[in-house]
Amino acid sequence: MSSTPSMDARTRGMPWPVLFHQPFRVFFLAAAWFAVFHGAWWGGMLASGSMNLSGNPFLWHGYHMVFGFAGAIVIGFLLTASANWIGRTVASPGPTLVLFLGWLLARLGGFLPELIPLALVLLGDGVALWGATLLLSLSLLRAGNRRNYRFIPILGGVALAATVFQLSALGVLPEWRFAMMRSGLDLMLLLMVVMGQRIIPFFTERRLPHLAVRRSASMVVAAPITILGGLAAYHLGFNVMAIPLMVGAAVLLMMQLTLWRSWGTWPEPMLWILHLGYLWLAVSLFLRAGSLAFDWTPYSTAGHAVSVGALGALGLGMLARVSLGHTGRPIQATAWITVAFVLVTLAAVLRLMTGFSTPIPMQWLFGSSALFWILAWLIFAIAYLPILTSPRADGRPG
Repeated sequence: MSSTPSMDARTRGMPWPVLFHQPFRVFFLAAAWFAVFHGAWWGGMLASGSMNLSGNPFLWHGYHMVFGFAGAIVIGFLLTASANWIGRTVASPGPTLVLFLGWLLARLGGFLPELIPLALVLLGDGVALWGATLLLSLSLLRAGNRRNYRFIPILGGVALAATVFQLSALGVLPEWRFAMMRSGLDLMLLLMVVMGQRIIPFFTERRLPHLAVRRSASMVVAAPITILGGLAAYHLGFNVMAIPLMVGAAVLLMMQLTLWRSWGTWPEPMLWILHLGYLWLAVSLFLRAGSLAFDWTPYSTAGHAVSVGALGALGLGMLARVSLGHTGRPIQATAWITVAFVLVTLAAVLRLMTGFSTPIPMQWLFGSSALFWILAWLIFAIAYLPILTSPRADGRPG
């Protein structure tokens, strides 16, 4: 992604903190710190065996990871990327602040349910997710940017799933919370595939032209369509159709990685973490198909291949890359960020091992996975705090 266009004259003259100059700044930082605090809170409850939450604690955990953690990454990324696509600001500091306050209200409601009722969590995430969808929609439609219209229904679907989840929790709608949580995670998977197959080969060929990266236009179309078909069949209860579609989609993703020469990216941490994140998407589809067909593992194992594996690797990799590029800094991984990439990968591997029979105690696997996850995001949050709260290094606005 290239540098985001300058803010318009109205915004540029206002004394806004740098943190709100572009959506990626506040939302990337919020996602990282939330990953740290939520991971510590959840890991502590798992380790102690004390689930001191009203209702289903696993739904609470899943909701805030999908719509809170992943939601912040998606809002920050799409509203920043769309400014590049159309050549002008999509979310100026004022709307960015409103979206962030909505997101923050919902997250505080998750930690302090006795002080902040579910209705305010619904309101907060509604402001953040529906507001971001509205800004994205208006910007792309006004610009006639047809190539990226596909992101509107995906982000809108995430917002709808979050709203239905909370309305179910309030008793307004039937008990659809598990279905909505899974739908939200599936939409995140689809979004990562659509965006990943666009940016990963592009970044790779720019940085490592000698790899001779190749693309397949047919796979770019077939992969998301096959995934969408498989996920839709699963949610409609047609597992006989869902299984082969998911396997086929996983194979397509693996074939794309072969075309992109993923094995040659190992000298560049800023690249291999993205390729690894895309690989996790294929792994998640294989696991989901295997679970449906042969009851290999619980659903949560395939789900965590997306949330901890793909979102951990692709999310951390893109946050690190976009934050540097959009603040006028060289896109290079420091030793500490490389350590964070390794830690988030280990967190995913250990979390997936809990879904299989191993001689390693479950508590050790859960605890180690949570610890590595927390450390990975803590490294990013600390290392990138001055980057995301300071003006661009090249003196340009943004």
